Amino acid sequence: MKPITGTFFDIIHHNPGESAYWHDIVTSYRDAEWRTFMRHMKDSGIDTVILICTLARWKAVFPRHPFMPSHELTGGFDPLEAALNGADDAGLTFCMGLGYQEQYPHEVIYSPEAVKRTLTLAETLLKQYGHHSSFRQWYIADEFGYQESGCFNPDPVAFVADVSEELARLTPQMPRIISPYFHTHCSIPDPAKLIPQFERMNLHAICTQNGANRPDITEEYFVSLKKAFDKVSVKFWGNVELFAFERTEKNARDRYVPLIPGPFDRLVEQIAWIEPYAEKLISYQFMGLMNNLGLGKQPQAGDLWKRYMSHCGIGK
Repeated sequence: MKPITGTFFDIIHHNPGESAYWHDIVTSYRDAEWRTFMRHMKDSGIDTVILICTLARWKAVFPRHPFMPSHELTGGFDPLEAALNGADDAGLTFCMGLGYQEQYPHEVIYSPEAVKRTLTLAETLLKQYGHHSSFRQWYIADEFGYQESGCFNPDPVAFVADVSEELARLTPQMPRIISPYFHTHCSIPDPAKLIPQFERMNLHAICTQNGANRPDITEEYFVSLKKAFDKVSVKFWGNVELFAFERTEKNARDRYVPLIPGPFDRLVEQIAWIEPYAEKLISYQFMGLMNNLGLGKQPQAGDLWKRYMSHCGIGK
């Protein structure tokens, strides 16, 4: 089985319902805990960690943010600096998230002002954290999806293209990635429509979410996507979603419920039909769902990690 070599993570999760089993633990992390976490990622076969966002619930996760005050939960501590230090020490690539500047969920106002705001944020992050050896990529984190038309809607494509163009000027050496999902009513991706959109966005990689909790998303979707990627220079990465939803009678009508580790057999099956097409596998996310650090609903997260590690032969 092809191993997962990249993972998303969060400092303060943008949704407290989904992160119920790990949020309070992670917000208590200090330097030693972040070093331990990043070393654990390295030992798990991870070479790339992707920060989801630098804003959470209208508060910043680092001091001197250009638009928002620092989050009260950080208590004057800079968790972004600590996470970067840990990634430096572990020899990881740190991909910095630039999204969630408007409001959650994903309701981005695709405007010239939003592009300028994103670039201001990027410049601030470079000024404060650009000295870190691990800080080497950008994640344009306002997600959008493949639609019924078989491609993306034009507005987010234009937004990503404009942001990507400005980031290429600011940091030409730093790759830029996105991670789109399959819209609820999406059709099988249409290569003829996607190729010009892929080219316009000028990205290093597009990390398509695999739709782990969507039985309608099958290998056929990735076969079609591969035909588009074969015609462009952008890399095809697969985003393996490790979670299941903890549904109960009490939260049956809630939009956001706690995320728990998904079944191992599903993980193996989905990697089996993604790996022939995707150049790199990343995940959402080891933090809280598949780790041996007590993050998430234990013992499930630890058990899933141990079975995955054994199956892939990592650490032997």
